[in-house]
Order: sequence, then C-alpha cells, then structure tokens
Amino acid sequence: MLSAFKNFFITLLIAAAMFGVIAYFATQFVTATVSDILDDEEAALESIMTQDKPETDSTGETLPAGSDAVQEILGDSFSFVVVCSGYRPELFGDYQPSVESLRNQIGSFQTALDSAGILSKEYREKQATAVLLIRVDKNRRQVTYTYISPETRVFTSTGYHTLGDVYNYYGYQRVGEYVTSLTGIAVDYTFLLEGYNFDEFLSLLGTVWVNNPKDIYEEGNIHTTRSETTRVRKNADGTEVVDHYSNSLRLSAGSLEFTLYAANIMNTMKERSSPDIEAKGNYTVSVAQSYMEKLANMDEAEFRSAMEGLLILSDKESAVKTWHSNGAVTTEPATPVLESNFTVEDIRKVYDLLHASAGFTKEVIPYPGNYVTATENVDAYFNPNIKTAIKNFLPYRYPVEAKTAE
Repeated sequence: MLSAFKNFFITLLIAAAMFGVIAYFATQFVTATVSDILDDEEAALESIMTQDKPETDSTGETLPAGSDAVQEILGDSFSFVVVCSGYRPELFGDYQPSVESLRNQIGSFQTALDSAGILSKEYREKQATAVLLIRVDKNRRQVTYTYISPETRVFTSTGYHTLGDVYNYYGYQRVGEYVTSLTGIAVDYTFLLEGYNFDEFLSLLGTVWVNNPKDIYEEGNIHTTRSETTRVRKNADGTEVVDHYSNSLRLSAGSLEFTLYAANIMNTMKERSSPDIEAKGNYTVSVAQSYMEKLANMDEAEFRSAMEGLLILSDKESAVKTWHSNGAVTTEPATPVLESNFTVEDIRKVYDLLHASAGFTKEVIPYPGNYVTATENVDAYFNPNIKTAIKNFLPYRYPVEAKTAE
C-alpha cells in the first residue's frame, strides 16, 4: 500500500515537471505569436492613421486626389457664355446695314423714290449658330459645360423667338441674359465670336484636336448630318417616286483638327433634330474644353497677352478692319476678335481660378428639351424644359455678389 502511494507520488511529480516544461515553451510560443500579431495590428493601424488623407479647402470640400498640399485658391467662382454667329460680311453683302450707314445713305437721296429700294430690300439676317455656358466652380473644383441650341425658343417682348433670333434683334448680351433665365445660373461674362473672326481667333490661340461625333455633309449651301437628300416626284401615271441624292462628305467622324475650314463648316451646320443638336453640342463642348485647357496652362503673362489680343483691350482704336462688299470698300474701327463685357481688370480677377481649373474635374450637363418639327404656320424649334433645367442646375448655383450703388 505504501509502495503503491510512493509510486503514484513519483509519477505525479514527473508528470508535473513534464507539463511545466511543455507549458513554459507553449506559453513562450503563444506570447511571441500574439505579440507579433499585435505588432502587425499596431503597424497596420499606424499606417491607416498616418496615410495621406483627402485634402479639403476652407469650406470642407474634398480636393482632388494627388494634391501636394492643401492650398487656398484665389478668386471667386464665375460663369460665362460664348455665342458664335454666322456673320460673314466679307462673303455676303446683303446684311442689314447699321443705322449710321442707313442715315448716311438716306442723306444723299434727292427724292423719296430714291429710298424705295433700300427700305423694301430683304436683308440677310445675323444668326447665332451656337451658345455655350461654361462655369468654373471654386468650391466644387469643377468646370461644367452646357450647350444650348440656338434653335431654343424663348419668349421676348415681341413674342416667341429662338436664341439665334434674339442675337439678331437684341444683341449678344441679351442671349446671355436668356441663358440665365433658362438655367438659373448667373452669367458674369458674355463673349461673341463671329464667323469672320475665326481666322484671327485661330491665329492667336492656335488649332486644337477635338472629337467629331458624326460625319458632316454638305447639302446645298448648308451643312448637316444627313448623308443624302430625298425628293418625292410623281410619274406620268401619278405614282410617287422617291429620288435619292448623295450629299458631299465634308468632315469625317473621329479626331480632327479644329482648323478654319472645320470651324466654318461646323458654324453653318443646320440643326434639324435632337440628334443633330446633340452632335453639334458634343463637338462644341470638345472644342471649348481644349481651349479652356490651353488657357488654364498659360502663365499669367501669356494669359494676359492672349486676352488682350482677343479683346483688343490694350489699344482698341488703333487698328482698322476692312472688307469688300458688292465692290465697295468699307473701313471702320476694328472690332475685337471676341466682343465681350470682359475688361482688363477681369484678367487678374479670373486668372488664379482659371489656372487652377487645369486640375478640376470636368462635367457636361445636357440641356433638357425636345425638338419640334416645322408645321405650316410655325418654323421648327427646340422646346426647352425649363422646369427640369432649373432643377438640374440648382446644385451648381451660387449667390450673386451685391453691386454697390454708384
């Protein structure tokens, strides 16, 4: 009995010793493993806590990724409208003359009969051919583009007119005012680029490569996306026959250089459907984005020189512009390449934000509406959905600064 107890006690001691050794090494292993895990977790947590955080401006808006440091951009958000026209007095001599020109002509008349021809003549109308709203948003770090068809119908004091007609009857600045009514966006500057100034515009800013979404054809004296013209006639037996006439291809879809040739063709493209408006709008936006990028990457001296050249801000009265019309030569003070309410002071005002916009996001906001085909009594037009447009533009609106009384 005593011997058995002794053997049990000895066995217990040996077992305890063995388990102690095993427990020791096991404890060391577990401790080391847990320690390594905790070290890894701590390192991961440290990495998460110290990694680059999204940069924000003073308003709390997140800046684009990749900025080296949080920098406060100078200047305020601004928007502007560019109006293009098909005015080509160097090609056509039948535009309505200015009031001053009419006064000079009428002053030389001897009898009332002399004025019959000039007063009864049908003159060629000036028409806006493209309208583009561009907005540079400081807080959003975003540049937005919206093409608005010149066929858009608006109500004026003399009834319904298209934006193209508004330019003809009331001037390009009124077009900018109607863009505000159509979008709710306050327009700071309005620019006019007329057809006969495309050559000077390109000589100052150079050409750019843009994407043309559709083939552009020539149909008679207009340009269109239609590859053919159809005419319906009747045979001798009274049955109708449809004749197909192929239009001439002028600009192929795809990447192309915005040259004077391309500018003049796109400037005379007729919008006959919603797809036409979309195609011309996409092309116009592509051109604008390319030139905005070019201007944004200029230093301030280059930007100032470019704007002074486009607007003839430095010496507007020195140069003259001469063109030939019906054999006559008319010389008058030069008109700027871009007519605008933009001034020399505005160059400094917009430069910093424009320069920073090279790193902003770009967004195209289509203008909602539908194309209405012509009827017997009403010409075709684009019917704007103003209610939807105001809603779509609401997030992009910003308060207009109060003007001080003079």
